[in-house]
Amino acid sequence: MSVLTVGQICQAYLEAKTALRVAGRITSKCLAKSFYYCIPFVLMFGDVDVSLCRRGNLRQFLNAHPEWKSPHTINDACGAVVTAFRWAVEEGLIDHCPFSKPKDLPPLEPRAAITAAEVRAVLGHARGARGGRGSTPSRFRMALAFLWWTGVRTCELYSLDWSMLDAERRCFELRGKSTHRTGHKRIIALCSRAWRLISFLRLKAARTT
Repeated sequence: MSVLTVGQICQAYLEAKTALRVAGRITSKCLAKSFYYCIPFVLMFGDVDVSLCRRGNLRQFLNAHPEWKSPHTINDACGAVVTAFRWAVEEGLIDHCPFSKPKDLPPLEPRAAITAAEVRAVLGHARGARGGRGSTPSRFRMALAFLWWTGVRTCELYSLDWSMLDAERRCFELRGKSTHRTGHKRIIALCSRAWRLISFLRLKAARTT
């Protein structure tokens, strides 16, 4: 395996992310976040061979950006860099990821989970006057309900297509995604309400093709 630099890894990663955006697999916001954090990292360590990287480099990177004060921003910065090099491992470009999130990162403030009553209120408000000027498109309401029923991330919802659907197991299997905890493929299980919605959309799609 040839020796690659940090800059070469990040360039390949960002090119792959850009291709995903062009294909409609990720959002513009997701792509912009990758560029926002990876480019400054390349400016600091771009010429360094990956084999010479140390975990402390990530701490140096954070210390060089005191303007990043929010715990969410700091965690996002670390996550963007680590994700790039984990991607390189999955692609066979490097043997292992040289970075991991520092254990002393500021904790993220827990966010209270939305309640069923709040979801119903949002859906009711989005429904508006049913076709009137104040109504919200049904596609948005269905997407909102699907997010609630499945727990899927918005970027994952954006990337779903019919080829990922396993009708026999009633789930979506995301391409190129796995859970960091187990390493297993990322599966979006469909409860009965989510399955009815997907079945309706499949039938509707079949009628229009």
